[in-house]
Amino acid sequence: MPIMKISVLGKFSIEYNGHIISDDLNRSKKMWNLLAFIVINHKSAITQSRFIDALWSNDNSNPVNALKTQLFRTREMLKPLGLEEDGCILSSRGAYSWNPEYEIVLDAEVFEELVRDAETSSLSTQDKINKYLEALQLYEGDFIPKLSGEVWTIPISARYHSIYLDAVKKLCSLLDNENDCETIIKVILKAIEIDNLDETLHCILITAYIRCDRYKDALDHYDSATGILYRNLGVNPSEELRALYSQIMDTQKSLETDLVIIQEHLMENSLDNGAFFCEYGYFVKTYQLTKRRLERLGLSTYLCLVTLQSDKGKTPELSKLDAYMAKLMEILKLSLRNGDVVSKYSGAQYILMLPCVNFENAEMVMNRILSKYKKKFRTDKVILSYKIKEI
Repeated sequence: MPIMKISVLGKFSIEYNGHIISDDLNRSKKMWNLLAFIVINHKSAITQSRFIDALWSNDNSNPVNALKTQLFRTREMLKPLGLEEDGCILSSRGAYSWNPEYEIVLDAEVFEELVRDAETSSLSTQDKINKYLEALQLYEGDFIPKLSGEVWTIPISARYHSIYLDAVKKLCSLLDNENDCETIIKVILKAIEIDNLDETLHCILITAYIRCDRYKDALDHYDSATGILYRNLGVNPSEELRALYSQIMDTQKSLETDLVIIQEHLMENSLDNGAFFCEYGYFVKTYQLTKRRLERLGLSTYLCLVTLQSDKGKTPELSKLDAYMAKLMEILKLSLRNGDVVSKYSGAQYILMLPCVNFENAEMVMNRILSKYKKKFRTDKVILSYKIKEI
């Protein structure tokens, strides 16, 4: 009898004897839910009470009849596979089980076994890498995404997800020792598609880009990663991410000896109107350099912090905050001079450096910014406030 191939990672499909059915079919979600529960428990019988607790715990109707109805419909759904008369779901004495005559290969079990093999200490480094790569190729996504809302799937999905991320990081460590950054990049790009909120993955990818001399990709991904992490988790770049940013900027300078070319590079985007916007790490460096010059020249420069809050005095909802901050940046560009320096300090704050002004002028600039925002975006339910301090 042919072997039945069942996929549950990233999709739910069953392939048997040249026939395939998958959850792309427009069938009841309850049938797929029932079938998935049987597949995951294919090594043991499942009692009626266990079925009902897992799949009908919140249903006040007659769960026994509902179970029997769904089992009948599920068996009918499986008929296109060309199964024998008994099918692959057996019932006996109030319990249901997978028909052992149908040998199955379940991608989740193969994936876990390959990861376990890869962690065998006696294997060579290359054999470990090969095992990990084979395992990760099977992981097309988390456990049956279309059933992600079902309570019984949550711990299973979390478990496989954790095994996957751990395997990705261990593989990348092995590949790093082999100086194989290109493979690291391929592995991590897929991993980030599956989980883009794991900061370690972003750090591994940026590091690999740097080692492959792909500095533009590294910088682009830094910008993308910091935006994703803030929008979804409300967190600012960690010290590790900021250190990588500094490394990108420090190492991307090639060995150029032509001063004309260097000057052209230095002048790129220098004709942009308005204040100079930069990443916070460079704002810090600019601040330190400015402070040294001020001590020597005796000029005054003021540091200003602009904070955006909801009308209730709290940080605005993350879903709206990006739009508010973009509007505030627009006002800053219109209100500040070419020599003023601006950076995003947090998800709801900008920090400014206003050189060669006194306190009264600095206050005038900040009040002008607040006034312009209120006038142009009067429907926004936000409050702008500022603080000023001489450097």
